[in-house]
Amino acid sequence: MALSPTVACNNILQRAFKENIHVTPMKLQKLLYFVSCEYVKETNTPMLSEDFCVWQYGPVLPSVYYEFQSFGGSKITKYAQDAEGNSFAYNEDSSPPLKRAMDRIWNTFKHMDGIQLSRITHENGSGWSQAFVQQEPQISKAAMEEDDSYTKYLHT
Repeated sequence: MALSPTVACNNILQRAFKENIHVTPMKLQKLLYFVSCEYVKETNTPMLSEDFCVWQYGPVLPSVYYEFQSFGGSKITKYAQDAEGNSFAYNEDSSPPLKRAMDRIWNTFKHMDGIQLSRITHENGSGWSQAFVQQEPQISKAAMEEDDSYTKYLHT
């Protein structure tokens, strides 16, 4: 599918703005990571056109980091924009696996903060921890498929 990470963020932010849920840049990164894991587990294909990097506080997409870095640890109040200042989100109805992954992760983790979500990404056996231990700069698709660090929290 290879979605733009910043556009995929807007799908999460649509939910946040609609429900008035506080989403910081760190929280957004971790939610997007979990959505991506769910998606790759169902489809066996990466969801995004960019790989997650192994940063100190967990998985990070550099394009998303730079898009929202001005918010620091504060609530994000605007959508990601393209070079012309336009904001887009994906039509989830055109991709049932994307919609399922977004809904499942959002409904489970929307009330957790970035620190809590970062702790989950750091659990032993997570995709981030595997890459960190192996000193890999990015998290592989295989590591994301195997990542079950967050699944014990999922609503069934």
